[in-house]
Amino acid sequence: MSSQIKKKFKESSMFSMSNAYDCSRQLDSEFTLIQNDDEIKEITLQLVMIRKAYDNILRENSQKRSQIEMMKKQIEKLSSTTNICNEDQSSISAKMLSLTNQVGTLKSKLDEELKSNRIYEQILSRMKTETISLELRSSNLHTNLSSANRNLDGYMRNNKMKKEDNVQSQKLLKTIREEIEAEKKSNDDMIKRLEKSARAKKEAAIRRQERIKKQAEIAEKAANENRNAKEIALKQEIILHKLYHMFLKYKQDKLSKESKETEEAFMSIKIATGLSNIKSIVEGFLKKEEVTAQLKSTMAESEKNLDLYKKKHEKTKNELSQVVLMSSESLGPYLQKFTELEFEISNERKIYSQFEEEKNSYEELYRRIEDLRNKFSRILGVKQDKDLFVSFDYIKEGVRKNLEEIQNFKDMYMKQYEKEIQKSTLDLFKSMYPLRVAKPKFIHDEGYGEELQEFRTPDGD
Repeated sequence: MSSQIKKKFKESSMFSMSNAYDCSRQLDSEFTLIQNDDEIKEITLQLVMIRKAYDNILRENSQKRSQIEMMKKQIEKLSSTTNICNEDQSSISAKMLSLTNQVGTLKSKLDEELKSNRIYEQILSRMKTETISLELRSSNLHTNLSSANRNLDGYMRNNKMKKEDNVQSQKLLKTIREEIEAEKKSNDDMIKRLEKSARAKKEAAIRRQERIKKQAEIAEKAANENRNAKEIALKQEIILHKLYHMFLKYKQDKLSKESKETEEAFMSIKIATGLSNIKSIVEGFLKKEEVTAQLKSTMAESEKNLDLYKKKHEKTKNELSQVVLMSSESLGPYLQKFTELEFEISNERKIYSQFEEEKNSYEELYRRIEDLRNKFSRILGVKQDKDLFVSFDYIKEGVRKNLEEIQNFKDMYMKQYEKEIQKSTLDLFKSMYPLRVAKPKFIHDEGYGEELQEFRTPDGD
């Protein structure tokens, strides 16, 4: 009976000591693992291990309490058996003493474990505060990322508008250059036509003077042959020639005045607008289909770039969400990417400032175009519209109407001029002074030649 009790005491003591040794060895291995981890991984692992250690300590404490209870029961049994068994009292007392010592050591170990438990609880509270600070830092990073995304969206919109304005300005510059070249060609053609018409008018005037001179010579010869009989007729003929000359001069002055008014109107348009060929300029501004197609292609390209930036942003956001669960060493490439993104954003801001300056220049060009539209509308007397293309449609219609009116006036004056040229001198004099024309009398009708036959009266006097 006593040998069985001794054996049970040995087994219980060995079991308690082995459990204590295994627990301490497990805690040491766990601490070594915790110390070797990185910052964020260390926090999470420490929380997990502390929780496990805390659970193990609670479990061990419960086991130790149960062992103590068992030992107490065994002591009680031993104390009860001492009354029954009187043999080997000294060994039993020694075992009881050893058991009491073991109970004391177990109590001291229990106190140490409780102290370590309190330490672990303190570490757990500290880790919770650190997790809160890390969550705050993560929220700050998310807010910074959202603000950067908003700035990126604004930059993309401004970039898109800049590209559209750039395309329109390039088209406008191209059309203006083409119009300047066409205007130079038209001016050269106009100068050539004016020189040609001036030469023709000069030659016509010379021919008229020669004809008048020839008629005067013929009249003078006829007057020398029959001075007394033809003196009155020759005076009338000279007067008619003078009147015809005055009429031709009046007609020429009138035509030159009308052409001068047309030229002055054209020059006023040219001075007011800074451009000369109005028709070609309006046609250039009305080439909106090509500009619209190019703008659509630019918009499609910008939308593709925007989709790429969105995908890149989502990828960066997903990677950033994993930063909280990674260590300081694993944060290295992501921090590098973040710095690279910040550098790209700074470069894009510089480019945005350049685009802002270009935008101001394009807005100035747009204001000049609006001033040009207002000048055209004011000169031509057409209505305006907020849309430039509609306004230039109105301007084109006004220019077309004015050109048609000028062409009609030109045709009318040319017909009148040709009609007046075909008239004889006497008819012209009669049309100018119908009451002052007397019937001239010629003695020798057959001797005057073809030039004087037109001055004959219908009755042959």
